[in-house]
Amino acid sequence: MSWVKVSDRRWERPVDGLEGYFVVMGGITAGMCGGREHYTLFSKIKLELAQSDASTALKHAWEQIRYEQPQIAATVEGMKKVI
Repeated sequence: MSWVKVSDRRWERPVDGLEGYFVVMGGITAGMCGGREHYTLFSKIKLELAQSDASTALKHAWEQIRYEQPQIAATVEGMKKVI
């Protein structure tokens, strides 16, 4: 699903498939748990850097993945993802 620019600083797209499931389940669990949603996600990464300035390399890598995968920084409003 593609992102649509709705203003100079806002992009949106509808949630799809499994994202919709998490939105609905988040609403159900929040309703039963005092407004808190319950999710646990784990990630692990192992890096071997041969660069002297690792922080610059990591910052560049984060900016690149953020550009290629904008949904990692999106929030959900209703049934829309928003950047």
